[in-house]
Amino acid sequence: MGVSQQSISRMKQSEVLEDDVLEKIAKILGVTPEAIKNFSEKALVNYLNTLMTTALIKALCMLSIVHLILLKKLWSSMTRRCPFRTFFTG
Repeated sequence: MGVSQQSISRMKQSEVLEDDVLEKIAKILGVTPEAIKNFSEKALVNYLNTLMTTALIKALCMLSIVHLILLKKLWSSMTRRCPFRTFFTG
């Protein structure tokens, strides 16, 4: 953005940023000026918690599916080699 540290410090301390400065900052951050104006730490924390929870649930589901597939293969392998396989497989 080509701004000195002193200018950044002044921006941080000011209550209001000029629209052109806000637009430049938004463009650099890849967000809209409205997103900066409406920023809320609580909303951000809630969003990140939801994102992490969703990712964790997806990962656990995938892990469960992988485990089920591996258990099925293991069971198949065990019952093929077992002398009592007709007892287990019906």
